[in-house]
Amino acid sequence: MFCTNADVERAVKQECDAVIDRVYENVKQDVAAQIMAVCLTELQKEFGFGEKRLKQFYSGVNGLFRVMAADGIFGREFTPVNCIDAIRENFGIDLDKREG
Repeated sequence: MFCTNADVERAVKQECDAVIDRVYENVKQDVAAQIMAVCLTELQKEFGFGEKRLKQFYSGVNGLFRVMAADGIFGREFTPVNCIDAIRENFGIDLDKREG
């Protein structure tokens, strides 16, 4: 059985897409861990959070992400963008604003 150029191109594209998906997933996990580490460090440094409160914060954040991954709350979309908007509206903190 012979493969056409189109067959080869399709197979290569499929494999490349799979590799790209794996790389992006690894990057997302790494960036998320780095951001969480910075947040936990600041909570400990600025507010004296110890192990119990740091774990509680970490667990709470993971809970929010689980709800987001489960397609929201009561059929309504819930995303990080919703959190950004709520923080801006409720506390005047604009997380989209780039600091100099």
